[in-house]
Amino acid sequence: MTTVIEHDWAVITGDLVRSSSLSTVERAGVVGEIKRASEALREAYPDVLPRPIDVFRGDSWQTLVARPESSLRIALVIRAWIRTYSPEARGVDTRMAVAIGRIDPVSLERVSEGDGEAFRASGRALDGLREPLRLALIPPPETPQSAARVLQAWVPTLDALIQDWTQCQARAILLRLQGDTQEKIAGKWPERVTRQAIARHLAKAHWPAVESVLGGWESNFWKLHS
Repeated sequence: MTTVIEHDWAVITGDLVRSSSLSTVERAGVVGEIKRASEALREAYPDVLPRPIDVFRGDSWQTLVARPESSLRIALVIRAWIRTYSPEARGVDTRMAVAIGRIDPVSLERVSEGDGEAFRASGRALDGLREPLRLALIPPPETPQSAARVLQAWVPTLDALIQDWTQCQARAILLRLQGDTQEKIAGKWPERVTRQAIARHLAKAHWPAVESVLGGWESNFWKLHS
């Protein structure tokens, strides 16, 4: 199937951090969770993710986002999902690079076979990431330099907050990103917990700051790119 390209898209490329510390069974489990995240996201956002998340080379993945203003939320859900369902003792995380731009009208049955400026920019940005950074954001080439600086200025801070999440905090953030209230999150928790415990997890994960960045991105996206 060939996708017709008439607007900017977002490409998110990622790879697993410390995947070499995982056993074959554990690595397969993490890959399985990425695919579960893909199914959940495509069900929740059918018009945003036209293809499943593509896992390749064993520990790398890539996804295509039809509405670039939603790309940060999609990226955060994927990262929180991996942090939630990976072995916490192994310190598994994912680096990711979000790039926005045009893509070529090619067959995208497998996202990793795609091409175009957004694909190339995302791949280059991921290759260029150096510790401690695990998140990169590349706006379209036509974005005014001042707006690009605004978009990128908060990336290291957001990344630092995410890297500090515990497994429980990542789980609370993941469910909150999916729209659940604290009461609903408590009801979905693996063991019996109170709403107050969920509130503490969200507070320690700096959810208000994460939510503020996400809201600012989504509500001002097209203004910053005009």
